[in-house]
Amino acid sequence: MIKIRFRLNKKLDYETCKRFISFSMGGINFRKLILKDHPKLENIFEFEKMKAYIDDYYEKHIEEIKNKRNLLQKEWNRINDKIIINLEKIFGVKFKKGKYIGFLSIFNCNPRFLHNKTFQVFYKMSTSSCLIISIHELIHFIYFDAFDFYIKKHNLNEKQMWDLSEIIDCVILNDPRIKNMFPRMRIKIYPFHQKFFPKFNSLWYETKNFKSYLFEAIKLIERIDKNGIIKPI
Repeated sequence: MIKIRFRLNKKLDYETCKRFISFSMGGINFRKLILKDHPKLENIFEFEKMKAYIDDYYEKHIEEIKNKRNLLQKEWNRINDKIIINLEKIFGVKFKKGKYIGFLSIFNCNPRFLHNKTFQVFYKMSTSSCLIISIHELIHFIYFDAFDFYIKKHNLNEKQMWDLSEIIDCVILNDPRIKNMFPRMRIKIYPFHQKFFPKFNSLWYETKNFKSYLFEAIKLIERIDKNGIIKPI
């Protein structure tokens, strides 16, 4: 069974800052999220100066970040096996073997990297929120593996693939097998996806397994036009 390990990775934060400081997606302005916690970055545009700021921040907060890593690892270890077992039951596939690593980040962007099964989690969030973000990213990893296993041919474009992955991720988080582990969990849905979520969520309970659901969900995402309107069948 796979195990999630939490680590620090300052160099990855260099790239996260560079990538997200001027980035918006799905109705979320990541620049605003970054500047909320790091207002000094507002007038810093040169990459080397960004790196210098990050170096200084890590130096001043390193013990705080390490303590959060230790706490997060301890809490995750308590639920790791149950989460993995439940997700494999839901998707009908096993997690691929390998190292799954969550890197604590000083930025509230929380990206995932499919190619090496790693992700970032904002260290200032509550421990419970960090756990939920970590599950969210794990769902992405097993979702794309399941997609490739069940779907041999499709006509979805890159945006549709991203939209579908994010919506289904929230549907799975809302499944009782996951949600009941976090009774107070509030599922954060991208603003652009909020109006579609009820439809995709209802569809989950109308289908008998993830494979059947995925085929129907693909049909549904294909009916959503560029203006966010679901076209009639």
